[in-house]
Amino acid sequence: GDGLTRFRVGATVTGQVRNVASVSQFEQALQLAQPGDQIRLAAGTYQLTSNITRNLAGISLTGAGMGQTIVRGGSIRVDNQGNSLPTLIENITFDVTGQSAVRGYLTFAGGTFY
Repeated sequence: GDGLTRFRVGATVTGQVRNVASVSQFEQALQLAQPGDQIRLAAGTYQLTSNITRNLAGISLTGAGMGQTIVRGGSIRVDNQGNSLPTLIENITFDVTGQSAVRGYLTFAGGTFY
């Protein structure tokens, strides 16, 4: 295979599905998302212009596929410390230039961080 480890911890989406196709839609969806929501990123490159720090506990981020949905620039900090709900990230390539940090429960399924 491709050498990536893929695993999923049972995450059931019971909230809103937020389909995004632009950076502004993505950033807005991150701010509005609640546990159980799924943010679906269409294929394309999302060039972040700011740093994002957000508790994403219980939220799923799903892309169109490796190398098809790419998040670049800025920095992403997923801070779920103190919360037992996992964050599911799948089929997204991250190429962030700033500091990236993950604290708490995070599940990757077909995702890559550079």
